[in-house]
Amino acid sequence: MAGTAAAQDAPAETSEIETSSEIVVQGHIGFRNRSEETEPKLVYDQDYFQRFEPLTAGDALKRVPSVTFLSDVIESDGARLRGLDPGYTQILINGEKVPGGQADRSFFLDRIPAELIKQVEIVRSSSARRTGDAIAGTLNIVLRDGYQLDGGYLRVGGLRFDDKKLKPSLGAVFGGEVGPGRILLGANVQGRYNPKSKQSLRFGESPENDPDWRDEFDNREDQSDVRNGTDYSFNATYNIEGETTDFALGGFYVRTDRTETERSFEY
Repeated sequence: MAGTAAAQDAPAETSEIETSSEIVVQGHIGFRNRSEETEPKLVYDQDYFQRFEPLTAGDALKRVPSVTFLSDVIESDGARLRGLDPGYTQILINGEKVPGGQADRSFFLDRIPAELIKQVEIVRSSSARRTGDAIAGTLNIVLRDGYQLDGGYLRVGGLRFDDKKLKPSLGAVFGGEVGPGRILLGANVQGRYNPKSKQSLRFGESPENDPDWRDEFDNREDQSDVRNGTDYSFNATYNIEGETTDFALGGFYVRTDRTETERSFEY
């Protein structure tokens, strides 16, 4: 079987260099979520939380990825990161440890109103500067100061529950210039209410062992657990910025009134 083959002529050499495409060289390497700080941190500011309309810092942190709570519904204590025990998560306010926090970090974040939060910072990297209670990470709640608000606003609302119980939700913040510095005042009253009910029917046998297990009824128990309370908080800061020295004075007051009523009726 015979065939033919043809050779292609080589292109003529030219002195000009032809450019097929444009190449862009960056002066630095780009990394996503790269931070220049020694301890990289994730920051969630007011623009992130406003879409959820949180009432307290606990409501806000429930919207932050990787943050969970061990507490019951409507309560926000025992914050933890990465699913570890709350004792391994450090909670800070303006970079300082929370006063009155117990060894298990059972601090009620509902005591801090959402109006006073500037941003929430999460530090998850390991560092020799952090203590052993920050193995899972650190939650730093940064509060507003007098230089971030000029004027004030008032929030008035209420919460209505299925048993027709009403609880108040009040918040007020004011910031302005006073003397050589600026002042920020904030107050919040938040009602907390968590009713629960449970009904238990007990039988002598189970469906796996006796097809007529419904005939061996033993007793019935009705349980109710109602947690009712009110959180009060007040925040004040006064800042003076000088050419060489800055002066800051601040305080944060919280008070919690809560009662828990448990009832059990057995028939």
